[in-house]
Amino acid sequence: MSGDEFHWLKGDALAAWLPAYEALNTRALEPTGFNSPAWAKAITCHRGGAIAAVAAGQELHLALPVHQRRLPFPLLESRLTNIGGSGAPVLDAAHPQALASLLAGLNQPLCLRYLPADGPLFDTLRQHSAHFAVIDQWQRAALRPQGSFEDWLKTGFDGKRRGRFRRNREKLSEEGHEALSESLQPGADCTPWVEEFLALEDAGWKGKRGTALARNPADRAAYMEGAKGLHARGSLRFWRIRRDGRTIASTWAIHERDRLWMVKIAYDEALASLSPGILVMLDGTAACFAEPGLAFADSCAIPGHPMVDNFWRDRIGMADVMVAAPGVSAARFAATVAAERLWRRGRSMAKDAVYRVLGRKKV
Repeated sequence: MSGDEFHWLKGDALAAWLPAYEALNTRALEPTGFNSPAWAKAITCHRGGAIAAVAAGQELHLALPVHQRRLPFPLLESRLTNIGGSGAPVLDAAHPQALASLLAGLNQPLCLRYLPADGPLFDTLRQHSAHFAVIDQWQRAALRPQGSFEDWLKTGFDGKRRGRFRRNREKLSEEGHEALSESLQPGADCTPWVEEFLALEDAGWKGKRGTALARNPADRAAYMEGAKGLHARGSLRFWRIRRDGRTIASTWAIHERDRLWMVKIAYDEALASLSPGILVMLDGTAACFAEPGLAFADSCAIPGHPMVDNFWRDRIGMADVMVAAPGVSAARFAATVAAERLWRRGRSMAKDAVYRVLGRKKV
């Protein structure tokens, strides 16, 4: 017997277990970014759900933010929000059996969304799940920084496009304007960076559609608290371009161990002809090459993203999977998997139809 016990953590219980969660994060089989303690706490406190956890005594062996989905049918799934998410549990590398303890404690099918399909965590999950089914698979843009940024730029973009990048940056400083690229420094106050990002995103197309983080008070509060928590532990990265003292492009990322997640980007759409969003992405990419020990950066972009897919050319395999413990019958598991796949097909068809009517692209 492993001696593992299942716990639901939220509110005061989560606060009490937070030091153990931090310790677990340092021992994780794979870094998870979005499910690290600072981020998971902010999302759980402001957006609901709970942390499903497995512990032996006072030592955590696994933690995973989850929520109960009600529609179109009840289903427990890993927590996703407009600020990002991952189905990768924070799993103690020395206690992989905690996955089985997690599923036994839940005693129902669990859908893990946006799970990296490459690496030891995916293989360990398959090994320790009595029932396992892949619901969906795809690839998204990534960066494996090898060599120098200059060599990457020269290899990935022809001279004409590199020249356009250079001219656009120069034009931002023409006619008396001053454009500066900046990065958030350790120990600096991240609050102005976060607030400027929120305002910039809200001023663009996401604000017009009502999907900008600033439009939802819970999203805004979670983002602000999570960013401050990440910055305090050295895991927040921010880059921006300022013109005449005003931010015109901004992007931010989560950094853990040898990995980085480039989460969101915003830019002044009035300057779209000068591609400030691409220029700040270039700044972030250059910083990835300069980050000591960074082996991999995840774009967090949708498959086929019109900008990011042609910018970062490496790929990471992703999957949504359904898992369950032996206590869930094979018939129940199969029915849940079939219903989830059917619902997704119907939802995708409906979304495609709406986009065609509105003349919108998927971004």
